[in-house]
Amino acid sequence: MKNIRSIHFSKENKNKFDKKNKKGVIEVQFNWIFILIAGFVIFIFIIGIIFSQKSNAEKQSTIQISNQIITLLKGKQQTADVYSEINFPHASINFRCEMIENASYFSFKIDGSDRVVLPTEVIFAPKDITTDKLIVWTQAFNLGFPINIFSYITTSDIIILIINDSNTDTYYAKELSENIPSNITHHVIDMTDLNNYVSNKNKKVVCFADNCNNIPIGYDYIEITPSSYQSDLFSYGNITFRKSGLSVTPEPLPYIAKAGLLGAIFSDTKDYYYCQMSRAMNHYEIKRDLTERRLVMIQNDTSNNNCKQKINITLVQNIKPYENIIFNYINITSLYKNTIDLDIRNSDLTLSSCPKLY
Repeated sequence: MKNIRSIHFSKENKNKFDKKNKKGVIEVQFNWIFILIAGFVIFIFIIGIIFSQKSNAEKQSTIQISNQIITLLKGKQQTADVYSEINFPHASINFRCEMIENASYFSFKIDGSDRVVLPTEVIFAPKDITTDKLIVWTQAFNLGFPINIFSYITTSDIIILIINDSNTDTYYAKELSENIPSNITHHVIDMTDLNNYVSNKNKKVVCFADNCNNIPIGYDYIEITPSSYQSDLFSYGNITFRKSGLSVTPEPLPYIAKAGLLGAIFSDTKDYYYCQMSRAMNHYEIKRDLTERRLVMIQNDTSNNNCKQKINITLVQNIKPYENIIFNYINITSLYKNTIDLDIRNSDLTLSSCPKLY
């Protein structure tokens, strides 16, 4: 009987021990699960902080680059024929000029940042650039009186290839090359040498109307057709953004003055060039209106009848007819000839001891 009770007691104790053992195992497993979950949460939290700090650092870098570009471009708007370089951390930049309801807007964007609008700057640039250095060059845009300073943006790996026209009587290729800074990569090449640059994705091909017929198929190129007026490349003419091998001839756009022609060469597309030149003509209207008001005031204030008469002729013939001029070839032709006339009248007023037009 004693042995039976002893056996019964041992089984009872064993069951209690097994229950405690199972409970301990469950508690250990729960603790490990808790530790794993807590560790995972802490890990995610740390990763979140790292990515947040990285994102903030990238935003700060983007803001810094934007500020550098804005400062440079706004500063260059005051001075013509200036070459500058700006270095910054490697970034992708998008330039955009849009026509919305007969109004044009220019902006740029760096990587994932907000778009920055530049309301007064006229800037000709590739649509997209990925680089750590921008090259900026400026030229004055004058049409009798100062209108604006044009800025041209490029990079060191973008190459301008000007097709040699030494077989013609113009030598426009040489003249164009000499008017682009040596710091901006450009070459005058023969048509047969063009295939040496097939692998270069960042090339701009420029040719002149009498020398563009043999551009290899598949090339994008800019065809320049200068006006026969005074045989001057930098007077005015037509620009056509073309692709060889296409049967459809795109509609040409006009250019005026050296600053305008260079604007086409530094633009990627017809639409971008047209948008920027439309903005430039809006600036022309502002300056024309200011010039008109100034001349009216001078005319009213001067007692010199000779000066009064000369200023009145200028107002009637050279200033008022060009109000709200639209950017097209007919208007550009007239506008360029008016520019020459204005320069002559300005010199005449100076020689007559009258107030200058500008």
